Formats: sequence, structure tokens, C-alpha cells
Amino acid sequence: MKTYIATENTQGEIRDLLKNIKQTFTDGGLGTPPHLTINTPIGCTVTVSDGQTTVTPKEINSGVWHTNLPHLGTWEVTTAKGGRSNKRKVHVEEVKDYTIATSQGVRYGYRIKKTEGNPSACVEYLYDAVGLRPAKMNFTAGTFDYGDWGDKWFVTGNKPVMLKNDGTIDYELDPNDYSKKKGSGLASDVANESYEGNAMAIFPLVWVYRYEDADYLYEIISDTQYDENYKAYAHTRADGTIADWFAWSIYTASGTASKIRSLSGKPALTSLSATQEVDGAKANGAKANGAGWYTHTWSQRELIRTLVVLLGKSTDTQSVFGHGCTENGSVRGTAVAPGTLDTRGAFYGYTDTTHQVKVFHVEGLWGNLWDRVHGLINANGEIYAKMTPEGQGYRLMDLNGYRDTGLKMPVCSGQFISSMSCSEYGMLPVVVSGSGTTYFTDGAWAENNHPVGIPHVGGSIWHPADAAGVFHLYLGAEGERHLADETCGLTFIN
Repeated sequence: MKTYIATENTQGEIRDLLKNIKQTFTDGGLGTPPHLTINTPIGCTVTVSDGQTTVTPKEINSGVWHTNLPHLGTWEVTTAKGGRSNKRKVHVEEVKDYTIATSQGVRYGYRIKKTEGNPSACVEYLYDAVGLRPAKMNFTAGTFDYGDWGDKWFVTGNKPVMLKNDGTIDYELDPNDYSKKKGSGLASDVANESYEGNAMAIFPLVWVYRYEDADYLYEIISDTQYDENYKAYAHTRADGTIADWFAWSIYTASGTASKIRSLSGKPALTSLSATQEVDGAKANGAKANGAGWYTHTWSQRELIRTLVVLLGKSTDTQSVFGHGCTENGSVRGTAVAPGTLDTRGAFYGYTDTTHQVKVFHVEGLWGNLWDRVHGLINANGEIYAKMTPEGQGYRLMDLNGYRDTGLKMPVCSGQFISSMSCSEYGMLPVVVSGSGTTYFTDGAWAENNHPVGIPHVGGSIWHPADAAGVFHLYLGAEGERHLADETCGLTFIN
């Protein structure tokens, strides 16, 4: 063993020795090694490797594995069962106990029969969703029935929070009264304009596989990347890494063009251009949202849309979850201010046309005000998609980085969607010959005379009562257009 005399060794040699002592743990014991506990489905095999050293954990109890790790660093845990494997990384940065849970993946899916016009009959559950009872709003009792979906990870992980400008979760809101902090009952900052952050709904990681055949449209979700067909576009950062969650604004935009907010009770912010909306969402500075903020995106919106259809087992989302604010007869109404459903839980709706609707803690996903989203472009009738951001978000006025979907948006003005295309780019209208009670039950608008048209989704207070809904799409408006029934919202990828 080498002996060091302090007066004869440099500080660098001493630091190297200390580093070696910290990072290397032998059977002789230079100290207690880091320890890893792995919780898996029963019947798995488990290996742990850093690319050079492989460790085989011991199964102490059914599905509970333990192992010591010989050194610090990034380790990859591989679980295998029934010919399928799942990998998860754990960053071991200090000597302590680490615990992770892995999943071999559940699959909840549905298919939509193309020729079936009944919005409920056309949807058939697939895989682990078979036999589950769909969710629905009980309009008579004024309560929401989760069916068999209340304990699923994308429901339990969907939480209302106050998110700081730096992207950290400050605290959870009481899910049944946003004016209070969860647990303590103390007053929250949900309406506080001085708070440096926003009221946001958390969406945990979901992997999605979308495709179609001659007879059906398919959408399948999983809690893991079941195979290479499953994509997590909604949770993908600009550098290509996958986030554990993204946050979507609980409320439509309020504030000003220089600082867009998601707060309760504040007048909705409308009549901005697409550029102003993006700048207001991601602006840096002491009094603005920090880096990582953006306006709503197509891939995130499509994930929420997929989850809504899955829960309700119907393409008529107004009938299942609530109508939303739309035109009341022939009179154009006034948009409802954010916050009217703060005490109504994660899901709530009405059958009338004067109240907001809420799904997954998000107010006004359809109706009230059009929401401009980014990641989809109608270029003179040709549809292009960009499902993940680049360094500065999404390009607004050109097609760089966008992929040609091969689809053309039919020219239309409020006709109802009767046929969709389904692919990794989401669901997009291809035929508009339906009604407010058949097929996809929602309206579509398209102008094919603009070189760059940015989508608006959900419908607004100015539109016919039946036209709003989760499928509602206006694809053709120029980016600099700004109208009184157009708004935006905030998003953040952790």
C-alpha cells in the first residue's frame, strides 16, 4: 500500500486519492457502497450495467431486487419478461440508497371504425383497456364518474400545481379548490399576479402508437416504450431527451404581450399575433417567464386529445365531458374569464353552452376561445408537422424542420369532420361531410391560400353550438392574424 506524507505530495495527488476512495468500493471495504433497490413486475429478470461492469441483483421478495454498486456513475437497469425488455437509467452521484420502479408496460388502446357514424359505437377498446368502464360526466348529479380509469398512472399523475418560472414545482394545489394549497389548506397563489410562476396541470410521461388500416384508426398508449413504434413526442425536449412530465396551463392566457400568464380570475388575453404569443410565453427577464416556456404545441394537444377519447370511449366529447362555451343560438356571447371551475376537480362540464368545460385540470380545452398551437402548418393546402421542438421552439413562418404528412386539408368553413387520417402526426381531417352528432361531431375550417397557416383548435364562443370539441380544427390562419376569439396558453417541459 502506498504511503503518502503530506509534505511530499501535491494537492492534486491527494485529490486523486480521495476521488479514488470515493468512487471505488471493494469487498475489503473502503466504505459503504451505494445501494440500489429495484421494484419490478413479478417474473422479471434484472441486470444492471454501466457499459463495462455488469451486476446481477438478488430478488429478496417477489418483484423486489437489491444490489450494491461498485462505483458511482450512470447505471442502466434492464428488466426482461416474456421476450420483452425495458431499460431505465439511474444516475448514482453519491453514496446512498437508490430506489427505482420499472414497468413492462401496460397498453391501453382503442380503434375507431371508419364506416361507423355512431360516436360511441365506433370506438372499441383494445389490449388492457378491454372490459374497462369508460368515464363520463353525470350532468344530472353534477359529478364526474371516472369509470375504471381513476387509478391509471396518467390520471393519478395529472396534478394541478404552481410552477415557478425556473420550472420547479413549488407546490400542488388542492385538486378540488385551487384557491388552497394541497394538504395545508393555506391560501394559494392561483390568482396572484405578483407570483413568479403559473398555475399548470402536470401530464406524466405517456408513450403513444398511432396508425390506421383500411377499416380502423388506432391509438394505443403505454407507460413505457413498448416497442419502437411508441413515441413520446409530447414529452421530448429540444435535445431529443425524454422528460418525465410536461406542464400545460390550467387556464387560457391572461396577462400582457410581454408576460403571458396562467392565473385564475384574470381577463383572457386575446388579439395577439402568433409571434407575440410565443414571445410573451418564453420571454426571459426578472418579470417574465424563464427559459423552457412556450405556447401550446400540437403534439401535446394531440396527447391530451387521445387521452380524452380513451377515457370517454366516444368521439363525441361534448356529450361525454361537457359542452363548453359556444354560440348561444344566434347571439355571439362574451368569453368566460378563467377560473370558473376552480372548485370542480379535474373533470367537469355542463350540457348548456354558457359554461366552461374542464378535462385533466385544464379549463376550456374546447369552446370559449380558439387556442393557437404550434407544430402543424398548412402550406397552400399541404399539411406539414413538427412533433418536437428545436432549440428555440417551433418555426412559425417557414417549413424548416417540418415533415410532409402527405395529406391535404380540404377547403371548408364549419363543416363537420367525417373521416380522419391517423399516424404519428396525430389525427387530421380528410373528409368533412358529417354532422354534430355523427362520426367525429366537430367542425373544421381550412383556407388553402396562405403559404403558412397555423392551427387553431377547440372552437370558440363565436362558433355553432355543436362544432366545438376536442377534434375541432381550423388550419389555415396566417400567423400574424389576431382576432378577439383567439388566444393561447403556456406549456413547459421539465
